[in-house]
Amino acid sequence: MNNLQNVSGLRRFDVVTERISRYNQHEIIATNPTKERHMAEHKHGEMNSETQKSDYDAFIKFGTWSVVVVIGILVFMAIFAR
Repeated sequence: MNNLQNVSGLRRFDVVTERISRYNQHEIIATNPTKERHMAEHKHGEMNSETQKSDYDAFIKFGTWSVVVVIGILVFMAIFAR
C-alpha cells in the first residue's frame, strides 16, 4: 500500500518534499562523496556576448515599434471617433 494514500493535504506535500530532499541529498553524496561544491572558474571579459547584444537590440526595436503602432492606433481612433 502506498504511504501517500493515508496522508492528506499539507502532510502529503511534506512527505513528497521530504522524499525529494532525501533523493537530492543522495545524488549529491553519490556524485561527490565529500559534499564539496565547486564553482566554475570565472574570468572577466572572456564570455562572448554578441548573442545577448543582438537579442537586446531586437527587443528594443520590438518595443519601439510596438509603441509606435499603439500610438498610431490611438491617433486613428481619436480622429475617427464620434
